[in-house]
Amino acid sequence: MGNFCSTKRAEIEVCSVHPTTHRTAILSAQGLHNRKRPKSALFFKRYNWIFFSVAFFFLGCKRITPTSVSPQPNQKHRGVLPLPVSAKQPTFSRQKSALQTNPSTPAWAIPSQMRAILGLLPTTYYIADETKVSCRGRYGRYRYQGHERSRVRDLKGRTLAVVCSRFYRVLKMEGTGLLRPRRGQRLLVNWDARGRFRLVRRCRFGVGVQQHCLLPYHTIAADLSAYAVGDVLYLPRLRGLRLPDGSEHSGLFIVQDTGGAFRRIGPRRVDLFVGTQTSADNVFLRAGVHHRRSEIAFQLKGIARQHALRYFKRRFPKLFSYGS
Repeated sequence: MGNFCSTKRAEIEVCSVHPTTHRTAILSAQGLHNRKRPKSALFFKRYNWIFFSVAFFFLGCKRITPTSVSPQPNQKHRGVLPLPVSAKQPTFSRQKSALQTNPSTPAWAIPSQMRAILGLLPTTYYIADETKVSCRGRYGRYRYQGHERSRVRDLKGRTLAVVCSRFYRVLKMEGTGLLRPRRGQRLLVNWDARGRFRLVRRCRFGVGVQQHCLLPYHTIAADLSAYAVGDVLYLPRLRGLRLPDGSEHSGLFIVQDTGGAFRRIGPRRVDLFVGTQTSADNVFLRAGVHHRRSEIAFQLKGIARQHALRYFKRRFPKLFSYGS
């Protein structure tokens, strides 16, 4: 048999005694003969039915939506079993559900009339007592030696008292102060926007905006561009808190005060009034209320707010003016 030569490709010329040998030589020259496939490709080709079966199983599973009804014993579920409703709802929804089911729920707790405020950062303010504030030490950026003096003047410029400068700074910051006894009586003064102090006679804990009396442990100072005077907030975590007079807190607060530090600060930053206690030691601080820990609150609207206002009237008959 004669030689068989092929020149089908310009770059390859192979001669052999048999056409089959010739084809093998061409494939070998092109690098296509006996080429080994990667092991991963061979593995996937052999077991691809397993991968597709698992994928279709998970993609085809019907997830059971959480319901309050527990599944029957003979009921078969494909996929994830339902979780309790409480495990799926956010915190403020759990609070609203508790308000609906709790038999001791007060009249003002109407979930449809409550707007959730998440991330409230409360601090406290108090009545500055001259007998309890030290004249020496640092306050703000200044350090006082104790000999500095400042004058507390009324709206007409008359001197009510001469106090140490550190107490004067505290008095301006807190807004309300109780002076030490002078001429047989202690004066309660309230900071006025014009840089003077107003004598307080009717309101025994101080005066807020629009001449509303401050309510101890129930008044809130806030940004009046975010809240209106008379808005009622409910903090669920403070409900039932034992107050110094032995009563339990309702969790209700009313916006009746503001300050220079609250201008355009937003709805999350508020001040809780603690009366004669101090910001360093009060019932709210002992309960864990601090501006570094956010709280969940609700703003009451409509009928719920009206019920809350009636509660304040019963709680503080001589201090609270209904309809504020």
